[in-house]
Amino acid sequence: MTTPQGPVDLGALVDWKDGLVEEMRGAKYEHLAEEYGFTLLCGHGAFTRPHFFISVDASNPDRIYVATTSLNIYGSRDGGSTWRALMQQGRATAER
Repeated sequence: MTTPQGPVDLGALVDWKDGLVEEMRGAKYEHLAEEYGFTLLCGHGAFTRPHFFISVDASNPDRIYVATTSLNIYGSRDGGSTWRALMQQGRATAER
């Protein structure tokens, strides 16, 4: 790609943009975890099918939420002994 300022390394530009987006995303959202009482755990992980995500309420560890990539969300109020569906296939269930 060429601009009035000369040639542009498109790969380097895309890498810079990706880094900027991650930085802005962190600045915008990471502080919300603490405001909502969640502990932010940083790291890398690998999931096998089906994918799922777990969140534990930092102010009440008995409250656990699990979300799946098939748009299901389950909640527990007793540390995982019992579970109820909060959302199934992207639609909220009657019970909350």
